[in-house]
Order: sequence, then C-alpha cells, then structure tokens
Amino acid sequence: MNKLVKLLLLVVSMFLIANLLRSMYSRKQNTIVGNIDNCIVTVPKVLKGICLVMSVIGLMIVLICLILKKKGINNISIGHINFAIIFMLIGLIGSICAFNWKIVVHDEVITFYNVFSIKKEISVKDIESVSIQDKGEMLIKIKNNEVKKIDPLMEHYWEFYHILKNQEVYFDE
Repeated sequence: MNKLVKLLLLVVSMFLIANLLRSMYSRKQNTIVGNIDNCIVTVPKVLKGICLVMSVIGLMIVLICLILKKKGINNISIGHINFAIIFMLIGLIGSICAFNWKIVVHDEVITFYNVFSIKKEISVKDIESVSIQDKGEMLIKIKNNEVKKIDPLMEHYWEFYHILKNQEVYFDE
C-alpha cells in the first residue's frame, strides 16, 4: 500500500508540473493572430488556477500527512490521508476538464474540443440558429439536432458572439 501511494503521488505531481508548464506555454498561444474571424473560447483562467492550486495543496497535505505518520505521530489517521487524496483528485479532475475544453474558430470552421470526447469540427453553415438565454448562455443549434451551450463567463465569449453575427448566422432574439 505504501508503494502504491508513493507511485500515485509521483504520477500526480508529474501531471501537475506538466499542466503548469502547459498553462504557461498556452498563455502565449491562446489567440490566433490575423483575421477578425478567428478566436479561441476557453474556460476562465481563474477556474484553471483554482483547480491547479487545489491539486497542489492536496498534494502537499498528503505529503505532510505521510511524513508525520512515518515519524510516528499518532494524531494522523488514514482518514486524513484519504481526505487529502480526494481533495487533490477533485482539483486534478477540474484542471483536466478546464485545460481540455475549448472552442476554436478559424474563418468558417468551428472546432469543439470537449473533455471526454474527440474534437468535432463544423462549418458555420451547419448552424441552424443561435439563441441567447436569460442569463446570457448561448445555445447553438446544429443541423443534426445537437445543441451546444456556452456560458457567458467563458473567455472570448463576446468575440465568438460577434464572429457568429458577422457570419450571418440566424439569431433567435
């Protein structure tokens, strides 16, 4: 069990370091330079940061608990370690979801990168209609009866909105 926990901590810490490096690199690559009809809609950076911090804090708590347990302090139980691992895993899952979800618009092609499925490319002409809900959510109805919902708190939401308006997509208003 002890070797399994060490291996899990090693894998998680390597993943966190890779995500931190990837997020630092993606800050430079987050916008497509050039045409007005290009943008990348992403999850807010605050959410990504909170999830990464949560993962790092959970990892630190696990390490501290394991060190104190190894030194023989009896106040640390397996429940403390389990709580810290669950806390770390929640942040890890949140950061995986936040880093994988995005919408890339390049001229007339819109690419949806979802968390658990492969990317899906559609043309702007495949969009039947777009409607803005009461709280600002954008509902995009695609020809194959699929609906994509985009929250107004996403980064570059309004640029995406104006691109769709410029492409003369039908808006239900």
